[in-house]
Parts: sequence; structure tokens; C-alpha cells
Amino acid sequence: MIKSSKKQLSKKIISQMSRDDKEALFEIAHKIAELRRIQSITQKELSKRIGTTQSTIARIEAGKQNLTVSYIKKIASALKQNISLQFINKSK
Repeated sequence: MIKSSKKQLSKKIISQMSRDDKEALFEIAHKIAELRRIQSITQKELSKRIGTTQSTIARIEAGKQNLTVSYIKKIASALKQNISLQFINKSK
């Protein structure tokens, strides 16, 4: 019951996101999937490394799971990656 509630809450949060936020989430999701595949790591293996389920990894990679910065850091560490945030001036 609790897992179902978390999924519903995540869906609600994502449905309320702006288009820009959804695009950013999708870019992060795509990068996670790409790095995992490059390293020949299964979703199940990544889920074990960060202490979650394979279905959570699938939702993350599909852009259907909202992510916190600390969760992104956890995934990056499991993939032996550093993360970087850039602010890019849109007016140029």
C-alpha cells in the first residue's frame, strides 16, 4: 500500500511539473540509462547498488520518477560518476 502511494504521489508531482522541468527530468533519466548501458550494468544490478528495486530504476529511466539531488548523487556514485550542474544563459 505504501509503495502504491509513493508511485501515485510521484505521478502527481510529475504531472504538475512545467514543460521545462519535465524535459530536464527526461535528460537526466536518459543520461542515467546511457551510463548504465555503457557500463553493461543491468537495472537490477544498479538497483542493488543503491538499495532500491529494479522497477524504480525502470521508472527513473523512463522519466516517470521524480528525483532529488541526493538521489541523483547516489545513482552517480553507484555508476562511478561525478555530477555537475551548469547555469547557461538562455539569452545568448
